[in-house]
Amino acid sequence: MTYARRDPQVARGIRRIRLERGWTLLSLRHFREILLIEVYDADNNPSIQSHPDDYTENSRGLMLVDALSKEWSYFSPPDGGKVVYCFLEIT
Repeated sequence: MTYARRDPQVARGIRRIRLERGWTLLSLRHFREILLIEVYDADNNPSIQSHPDDYTENSRGLMLVDALSKEWSYFSPPDGGKVVYCFLEIT
């Protein structure tokens, strides 16, 4: 995905494929002491952390991201969908 960010035509093509097929894309980038994880999907709804009870079968993803990451959030790319990202400290 890093290559796609440098080349707008590639990025638009990936987004178009993603939106048409409902793909989810994952980007991992390593910096000195941080790992940046980005997950792209075609859903325009904001990512909201829930607090499931012991019997809920889903909705734990962002709870785990929040527990393990230094910071997390999301943004809406111009072509639609959303990107949820987090920073993990590497020790």
